[in-house]
Amino acid sequence: MKTQIFFIIFFLITICASSQNESIFPESWSVNEPSKDNPYGKSNSNAIPQLKDYDKLIGICACKSTRLQPDGKWSDSIALKWRWKYIMNGNGVQDEGWYGDKNNVSYFTSIRVYDQVNKTWYVTYFSPNLNNEPDTWTGGVKSGNIILKGNIKTPTGDIPSILTFSNISEKGFDWEGKILSSEEDTTGNSFWKIHCKKIGSK
Repeated sequence: MKTQIFFIIFFLITICASSQNESIFPESWSVNEPSKDNPYGKSNSNAIPQLKDYDKLIGICACKSTRLQPDGKWSDSIALKWRWKYIMNGNGVQDEGWYGDKNNVSYFTSIRVYDQVNKTWYVTYFSPNLNNEPDTWTGGVKSGNIILKGNIKTPTGDIPSILTFSNISEKGFDWEGKILSSEEDTTGNSFWKIHCKKIGSK
């Protein structure tokens, strides 16, 4: 009898605690976060329209990456895995990447948030293999492409750059990074190219 009473009391306490946690941290706070049923998250129904700029990129891509070498020649292409998902309950976008070989992999991630006041995307990029400090780009959609400008931090100073997502579709996209000779330069010289094919989507 005592055992039964104990389990009844324990059950009631558990229900009360669960109810209290729900009132403190409502499920609605994270209903659009990545989950088993929605591995890339969902766009919040109240999100700003600009969030759709990245809608076709959401998912996972198998990519080929090539970079300009110091001798002026392009490297052989290497495999790059690029995953995109909604974060902050469907109000922002995060992408994550892995590239290199089995025993020497590099990582990166970016957080993408739209500034409604300045009407621009802010993209903060982290890659411990390339730089200890994050780099930031700003920009938006122009003629169907996502174009971002910002400085790349190097030991000798900041270098102006422009990043372009093009040929964006449900099947994949192309990405190109260019170094600019100055802040006013709009042409630049390519230093990194990536071609991506979608292999998983929302």
